[in-house]
Amino acid sequence: MRAVLQLDFSQPAVLFNPSVPVPSPSEPDDHLIRVSYTSPTLNELNWATFAPDTFAAKPLPIPCYDVSGTVVAAPPDSPFQPGEKIFARMSAYRQGAAAEYAIAKTHVLALAPEKMDLAMATCVPMSAETAWQFLFDSSSAKHGRGVLYANAITAAGGTAERKVALEANAQKRVIITGAAGGVGRWMVQLASVAGAKVIGVVRGVEKAKAVAELGATEVVDTNVESITSWIAADQARKADLVIDCVGMQVLGESWSAVKDGGVILSIVMPPEMVKPKEGAEGVARNEFFIVEPTGEQLSHVAKLIDAGVCKQSIDSIFELEDAEKAFEKVEKEHPLGKVVIKVAGQV
Repeated sequence: MRAVLQLDFSQPAVLFNPSVPVPSPSEPDDHLIRVSYTSPTLNELNWATFAPDTFAAKPLPIPCYDVSGTVVAAPPDSPFQPGEKIFARMSAYRQGAAAEYAIAKTHVLALAPEKMDLAMATCVPMSAETAWQFLFDSSSAKHGRGVLYANAITAAGGTAERKVALEANAQKRVIITGAAGGVGRWMVQLASVAGAKVIGVVRGVEKAKAVAELGATEVVDTNVESITSWIAADQARKADLVIDCVGMQVLGESWSAVKDGGVILSIVMPPEMVKPKEGAEGVARNEFFIVEPTGEQLSHVAKLIDAGVCKQSIDSIFELEDAEKAFEKVEKEHPLGKVVIKVAGQV
């Protein structure tokens, strides 16, 4: 099969190979997937430096872990049978999806949205699952670290459970830095659908407009005003949950935006690394964590997509043979949407 390989984990580089063995399911919950599209993630070619032994044990050094495609082979009792269209975020510790075929486990899979093509669908898993686990709390979402209640989305419409969750979320303020990025956009959308007051922090007029259209209640443009000055002007602007998608200076400033008893999370780095010496005493919890691929959450996202309340955007599509260019685009050019690699295409 055609595939892309990262032959040296100490180097952020990939090489196209036209003749790589097709993987075979080897465990009870393995599925063989014919890959339609995949999508590279910022900085993923450097991940092996943080877990070299784990990455060295991979059967094939194939990158890219967001995938859409068609099930070719599945366990008899799997809910995902041959011929069905799926999308997923696969574990980075296994073979990736920059190849004609990939292996995925049952718990990471979800049926692809019916009203979104597979090219667009492959952009969703990592960003949406990250948003889900950072926004929602552990009582309502597996691996959740946030403060909102996922029942506002997952409970059946019109039920008391959903109503109570929406009312509780409506009392919460959520600030998201880097809100126009791939993950930030999903955080804005999911928090808005869940009923929270959403404040998006961006840089630039066009990004501010885009985030407002996604459902942000307020938008802060740091080209005009810093987070600290915006908060200093009105302490009521502080939030129950601050999620950082930028890191470093922006993360350091974000501590000032957390209410007493509130939470600050970062997808980039541990917030403790840039904690200010003063003014953060009331923060109840700060955390950086790695998202766990969870197909159940992705299935809820698929329903939101099909209902027309959440959307995704693509920056560009590259052929598998041009995967190196796709990675360069992600790493160097700040794309406006997700970068996609076409493998089999829409089938």
